[in-house]
Amino acid sequence: MAKRYAMIGDKNLVVYIGNETEKNNSEPSTEWIELTDEEVAVVKIGYLFRRDKGVFEKVRQPIKEEQKRLLEKNVDIYSQKMGALLSGYDYYEIMTFPYQTQDLLNYRKMERGEYGELWFLPALCAARGIPLDMLIPKLEDKIRLFSKASGYVTGMKQRFEDRIPYAENYDLIDELDKHLDMWRNTPLE
Repeated sequence: MAKRYAMIGDKNLVVYIGNETEKNNSEPSTEWIELTDEEVAVVKIGYLFRRDKGVFEKVRQPIKEEQKRLLEKNVDIYSQKMGALLSGYDYYEIMTFPYQTQDLLNYRKMERGEYGELWFLPALCAARGIPLDMLIPKLEDKIRLFSKASGYVTGMKQRFEDRIPYAENYDLIDELDKHLDMWRNTPLE
């Protein structure tokens, strides 16, 4: 494993973690501490280097700041997950999703003899040169899959939003942080 180093800044805080090349190319006055394999897995930017003990410690922020950090982390994970769901669609196509969904619902109402109007899908089918009844089953499958996946991802985000304000000690903060990391690393199926 390549050696990793912690750059120590003001107040003995880790300001950067880099490799040997970065260490060697930095200003000679820059202080670097070589990390052990165990420390590489744990030490992050913002950790405190305790010179008296020769160890790194996590710097704890006040509970409200830790909660804010978790909320921001939650939003970041949510954005990554939703971005993965929407990959392959450009912004403007995404903006048509509500029109497609509404037309699909109206189409199903019209099949039952109820009143409904179709605006988007007939124009889409005409431009693509395909019949509407060929598009409907494919569209319905895509909407169903996206709705389930995005509902799950949104529900997980809201689950953490509901719990984070009640994490009133560092043990609960750490537990939620661990669960956020697990959620980040759980692939969408």
